[in-house]
Amino acid sequence: MRSKCAMAISSSTSRTQDLVPLLCLLLMAAAAPQHSCASPPLPVTLPGCPDKCGNISIPYPFGTKEGCFKPDFEVLCNDSFHPPRAFIQMAGAKITVDDTYYKTNEDGMPDNDIGSSEWPIELVDVSVSEGKARVLGAFSYDCKMNDTYHAVRRQEIDLGYWMPFSMSDADDVLMGIGSNVVAKQTSGPQCQSYLLYQLSTRKTDDPVNGSCSGQGCCSANLRSGGMAATEVTIQKNTKDDGGFYGDGVSCSYAMIVDKSWYNFSSPDVDSDAFLRRNAAGVPVVVNFSFGVDGCPNASEPTPDDFACVSNYSTCIERPPVLDNVSIPYFCSCSAGYEGNPYIHGGCQDIDECARPHMYPCYGGKCKNTPGDYECSCPAGTKGNAKQAPCTDLFPLPAKISVVLGLCSWSS
Repeated sequence: MRSKCAMAISSSTSRTQDLVPLLCLLLMAAAAPQHSCASPPLPVTLPGCPDKCGNISIPYPFGTKEGCFKPDFEVLCNDSFHPPRAFIQMAGAKITVDDTYYKTNEDGMPDNDIGSSEWPIELVDVSVSEGKARVLGAFSYDCKMNDTYHAVRRQEIDLGYWMPFSMSDADDVLMGIGSNVVAKQTSGPQCQSYLLYQLSTRKTDDPVNGSCSGQGCCSANLRSGGMAATEVTIQKNTKDDGGFYGDGVSCSYAMIVDKSWYNFSSPDVDSDAFLRRNAAGVPVVVNFSFGVDGCPNASEPTPDDFACVSNYSTCIERPPVLDNVSIPYFCSCSAGYEGNPYIHGGCQDIDECARPHMYPCYGGKCKNTPGDYECSCPAGTKGNAKQAPCTDLFPLPAKISVVLGLCSWSS
């Protein structure tokens, strides 16, 4: 006669075999890809307004048509280019370029004017969430055309009065490239780039690619305070004082530039390679802001011209400008939301469960909630499924002990 434990095990095995087909169906259903309704596209600009110029996205508060932009944020979409290019239309926003030349065999090397010109500022891209835009800026250079003749270009980028645009001292740097160059920013920093000349070999030390620490390339942080206009100049150099060592046309450069853009390349020292490669300009990051009194207090009425109009948007103050008198701000969607905070209904909930690479849920059950998501461990497991895979509530040895205990009790 079989023991009660053996009979229990036999009965349990029979019931388990009956459940196998059902378990297989459940596993297949769980493994099948889950198809959810696609989220509607996030609003970029106001209804009926163009949201692109060529390949460039034009989000509100920028716009290309009347009624599609906030004051000072008009953009000209010039379709004479292929693809079309976007230019900031705010009064006073421009790049001024002065072209001169000098001869090293003239006493004092006086400047001789060639001409001046003004360029519109080209818009490259916009990050609404960061309150930043990238534009193309010119750069200054001193190019030795022959043994005595030097062509010089000095540039100034003017973003108008400090509002709504200003240089981003967090993203931009003053940079100089050359074997003996001093780059200067008006009312700001300067930096010096040089190459050491070895008398024994009659050669200069080779600069290191990627390094911008003074040997062939130098950089300096911008003066903080939201500058809107800045001129970059370059110190005159001659071959006799160690200014140029390149053969043919050789140049030194000075610029304000997005520090994440340029990776120093030694062939750019004392050559015209950089000039030919970047004839259209170099990228510069600018902040765009609103207001002069910072973000309104929660206890105060919201100003009529307050820019952060979407629900679930946040006002973020920038550092004070103009001798700490004015405090501008920009807008961003609150945590857990994305979109355009400058448009009514522009900030929409993020479906974190649809983006597991950004919002992990390790083997748990993901549930989207307004501004957040939940990730719970399945029954019989424990842990924080947002941080690591769930673990069994009772490890296998404990389960075996329970079964053996039941068998002993039943026999």
